[in-house]
Amino acid sequence: MSTTTADKKEKRKKRKLKAIAEPAKDFRIKDQHGLCSMFLITVEKGKMAYRYDVDVQNVTKQKNLSKGADDGQRALHRNICYELLTVAYGKTNAFGMPVGSEIVYNCKSLMYTSAPINMAEPKILISNDDVNEYVRTYMGVADFSVSVTPNAQCPVLDLSDMEQYKSRKSMFDEDRTLRTFLEMALTQFSINNNQYAPVGVGKLYEITPENQVNVGNGIVMRSGVAKGVRIVHNYGDPAPALVLDTKVSPFYEAQDLIATIMAITNGRQPQMNDWPRIRAILGDVRVEVAYARHRTFALGRFMDRPMSETMCSYQGKKLPMHIYFQRRYGITLEFPHFPAVMPNTPVPKGRQTELFPVEQLIIMEDQRLPMEKLDKNLTSRLLSANSILPQERFDKIIRHANEMGVFDQTNAVLRAFGISVDVTSNRIVIGVRSSPRIRYANNQIVTPSPDQADWRKASGQHQYYETHEICNWIVLCDARSSVLVGKFVDTLVAAARKKGMILSNRPPIMPFTPSNRGWPDMFERCVNRNIEFIMLIDNKTEDTHGLLKYYEAYYKIVTQHITLERAKDVVTHGKAQTLENIIHKVNCKNFGLNYVPLFERSAERFSFDKGKILVVGYDVSHPPAATHQERRMMQVKGLTCESFDPSVVGICANMAKNPHNLLATIFIKNRVESLLILGNWRKELLGF
Repeated sequence: MSTTTADKKEKRKKRKLKAIAEPAKDFRIKDQHGLCSMFLITVEKGKMAYRYDVDVQNVTKQKNLSKGADDGQRALHRNICYELLTVAYGKTNAFGMPVGSEIVYNCKSLMYTSAPINMAEPKILISNDDVNEYVRTYMGVADFSVSVTPNAQCPVLDLSDMEQYKSRKSMFDEDRTLRTFLEMALTQFSINNNQYAPVGVGKLYEITPENQVNVGNGIVMRSGVAKGVRIVHNYGDPAPALVLDTKVSPFYEAQDLIATIMAITNGRQPQMNDWPRIRAILGDVRVEVAYARHRTFALGRFMDRPMSETMCSYQGKKLPMHIYFQRRYGITLEFPHFPAVMPNTPVPKGRQTELFPVEQLIIMEDQRLPMEKLDKNLTSRLLSANSILPQERFDKIIRHANEMGVFDQTNAVLRAFGISVDVTSNRIVIGVRSSPRIRYANNQIVTPSPDQADWRKASGQHQYYETHEICNWIVLCDARSSVLVGKFVDTLVAAARKKGMILSNRPPIMPFTPSNRGWPDMFERCVNRNIEFIMLIDNKTEDTHGLLKYYEAYYKIVTQHITLERAKDVVTHGKAQTLENIIHKVNCKNFGLNYVPLFERSAERFSFDKGKILVVGYDVSHPPAATHQERRMMQVKGLTCESFDPSVVGICANMAKNPHNLLATIFIKNRVESLLILGNWRKELLGF
């Protein structure tokens, strides 16, 4: 029975491999020369990397330094681990390796060497006298240990072994160890030379302050590079390739906290009513204490009263906080009218919470601004900084690559492991595909323009491929806008009918003022009247989109949200393209199809028309990491989840009556459940 089962699995795997389509061969232009940002990596035959687990400990405090709670602490611990491993490397004469050997270290718990290490003991003890001033500053008076032991799972890695990619086993069960090593090795040179800082997965950011752009509120834009290693087909001889892209991200500027606060308030001293907004921007940012640099913490909150009214105990007396600091530390506070800062760290039971003056705190380096803290202005600037012309993007990529030393023949790390990156291998021949033709109603077929693949002009008079009658629908708007909205609806209905849509006569225009209670009342009335479709038209400054979509999902009535500004563009300025885009969406939302693609000859096997091709798309959006406060609350409540917020899973498939129509849904689960569900779907649908 087991043999039969194994045979079936093998046959099923072979069928899947056979089903994988070859690259398309139908090109309008076959030999267009171009450049890409992918460079082939060559590894000398037989080269090995030796993998070790590294454990870095603060022996005095019995603390593991390989981990960190946030960007700021992770950056600090990376630097400390790097410095301590450097000391251990020196104390053991390069871990007993031959001259010319190199190491690749992720500044945490993983290290590769180009030759086996040869040490009598795996643990290296490091005293406080052995470390440099940087380590003493941030760790205080402490002793350390660095343990280096062979990795039990994969102690030796053959860098030229591509067998799993030649057999295509990696498509179903890839061992990513080789790719991980290459990504680390290609980064090591820039870290050794203190040019880039690793922040996040697969990203390096420039360290030099002169390359940073200040965007206000104590935020700077830092240029960097997103990198990865992929395995490419390489004409039947699979090979690793370095993939690079340029990236700009917002960071908190590493400076005195008071300077950032003044930037948030446009240079004026903050008043008590400013502090909630300041906390919204700076909450959970890690700071160091100026008078005790070895102490760091994430910002919790600002107190409700100034330090001059906050009492502290000193030598049996209650003193205002600014007097307390003057007597205990000899520090004269310049801003006693500012509130004190409470750390975002748990306080042992029975111990008083320690407070800190704003002016004695320093924002630590390499802390990204979380996406949820981006405002519209910063989002726009970030989008603009990352949306650049191809030549400018390519020039930046090459600059970063040169600074990282990936093409440098004198790069000692790459040379020791027998690795080289071919700077000319990104020159490729591009095949320009023919655009698919478009089919409308009555078998009207449009061939897009060959240069820009544009079919809008040629399809202007054609009717939609499929429509459904909308009999009972309403339009909601503010009563003051009803005249403009009425003209817009008349224009929309007339244009929609030309596209073949079947709409009832002018729908009723209902005055609607959003309120917490108004939404469910309105939707319940629509359910009772069998309303099929609701169109809401209001000012773009109204924050109504989320509520509209929430009640759409709850009451199962299709809705569409249009801003009053877009309606005015159509009525007053005659913007035909804006109107057409709105009608496209109305038809799709009401279960119509605007058009269907006609696949090219080489892709006919994937045509949807016969209903034999199932297309499934799924994705998951995970919430941001839990804050320190949330993690503490989880511990108190005994919860094991990673966030109080859920993951949102979306899935779509062409499972409607018309195989060209994609139906979609979402559901909400915690992170672990969502990953298990997606994994089970994959196994059920694809068999692996």
